[in-house]
Amino acid sequence: MTSVGRDGRRRRFAASPALALVAWAATFGIWLGSCGRPTGVESPASGNPLDDLVLARLGDRTIQVRDLLYKIKIQLPAMIGAEGMTDLKQQRQVLQQTLNQYAWVYLAEKNGWDRDQEFQATLELSRKYILSNRATQKAVYDNLEIPEPEIRAYYDENQDQFIAPPHLSASVVLCDSRAQAQDITRRARAGEDFAALATRYSTHKISKDLGGRLGTIAPGIDVKGFPDLALTDKVLELGEGEVSDPIQTTIGWAVFRAYDRVDTHVRDYDEVREVIRQKLYEKTANTLFSEVLDKTKTETNGAIDEAAWIRYSATLLSEDQLMSLAGSLPDAQSKIGYYRALVENHPASTYAPQAQFMVGFTLADDLRDYDGARTELEQMVKEYPDDELVASARWLLDHLGEGLSDQEQVKEIRERMKGGKGAP
Repeated sequence: MTSVGRDGRRRRFAASPALALVAWAATFGIWLGSCGRPTGVESPASGNPLDDLVLARLGDRTIQVRDLLYKIKIQLPAMIGAEGMTDLKQQRQVLQQTLNQYAWVYLAEKNGWDRDQEFQATLELSRKYILSNRATQKAVYDNLEIPEPEIRAYYDENQDQFIAPPHLSASVVLCDSRAQAQDITRRARAGEDFAALATRYSTHKISKDLGGRLGTIAPGIDVKGFPDLALTDKVLELGEGEVSDPIQTTIGWAVFRAYDRVDTHVRDYDEVREVIRQKLYEKTANTLFSEVLDKTKTETNGAIDEAAWIRYSATLLSEDQLMSLAGSLPDAQSKIGYYRALVENHPASTYAPQAQFMVGFTLADDLRDYDGARTELEQMVKEYPDDELVASARWLLDHLGEGLSDQEQVKEIRERMKGGKGAP
């Protein structure tokens, strides 16, 4: 966002993640304190000498200068730094909106709507959003600084990343014939003023009245008015002050003069320092973020219950989707979980026999759990005795523990099961 400071300059600034979420909560009327003087939550001091001045009242609640300025800081940061009549009008509007908000809050609390379970759940959800970002800010970002020696060391060790390609400024005289271009080259090299030659003789409409000046020539950029990228490379070969031989282009014969040439070089440290600092900052912050998060989850045994997730997520999918998902998963336990969920949720499905078969097959083929595989395959034979997969199930039951991975029939089953094609 941008703001206008008291010095008249426009500034860019970004709210922290925590402030952004506070603003999000406030946008939806989930304001945690600005309407709550009775709750004991007070807006922090702004540094304004009139912080405690009461600007408005509603019942036993007051809106002080600090409340107004904090609301602007959190919810309307684009207003920060504004001044004059525009700022005055905007702050008055915010004050009126705040008073109106207090009135609605009073009405809600009077009727007990703030004690609704849905409201309390929403409030808690918002609190967790905001607090998690507050924790991130405190634990990761607040004190994260990249030492100057580290920035300098990165620059010294990675100078290949900061190479600036050559560039130069150029002027041109465009001629209708090679003979005229040769004459221009001769005269320019003899010391005649190149700008005067361009103004008098050049047919290049874009640069003629500018003394032939084309501006900066750099790799990958067309020479102004010449639709030929290869020409750029030829011009970049010229040394400082050098006049080229006549060059045939798609629009005539051209003679170029180079000046202000800058050869390939490593950018100065001061030029790239902030780029390096930001790169190292982001890398360090990401590493620290992961370390703090992993440590906290380890300390609290934080983890997703995969079995519970499979049980829930399976209710959101159709039979086709469940079968496709189970067959595509690389993790054997997850694969088994979704196959079992299909059998449990859709016992009459045409996929159920295959899913039951695949539970046993995966236990045997991937996990080498032959006892578990035997139980599941026997269950498959019992529940679906007429299914075409029974023959394969019986074969597996007869050969469990015999090095299944090397059996041709197992390889065939494995191939056919990819994409849910069914077993032979």
